[in-house]
Amino acid sequence: MSQAPSTAPALILLVDDESSVRLVCTRMLERLGYRVVATGSGQEALEELTKLGASLELVVLDSNMPEMSGEETASAMLSRFPELRIVVSSGSAENEVRARFAGCAIAGFLQKPYRSADLAEVVRLGLGASS
Repeated sequence: MSQAPSTAPALILLVDDESSVRLVCTRMLERLGYRVVATGSGQEALEELTKLGASLELVVLDSNMPEMSGEETASAMLSRFPELRIVVSSGSAENEVRARFAGCAIAGFLQKPYRSADLAEVVRLGLGASS
């Protein structure tokens, strides 16, 4: 049994404190052919990151979460895995979010509310934004 890891669907970590957003976004991503692990907080995301390690290819991260903010979560993730690609989703304006995440290299921005086509495009670009 040989496996070809390069042909396996990308593994995406979805982080959003709203369960309805997690559910809908997970379904959208799965329909697009991705494997998804969804979490509801920054702390849960860091725990999953520890488990998934280098097999994780992209994070879709809500910018506004209670307890541990999106910025704090992104910073903690990038301190462990500096090459990790993170797409930030927010209802706030992109320039505002990029300013708040200035200390973190983010691979993309997703304006809430978003459609499946928006998500597909940002994820595609985020996955291609390596090196």
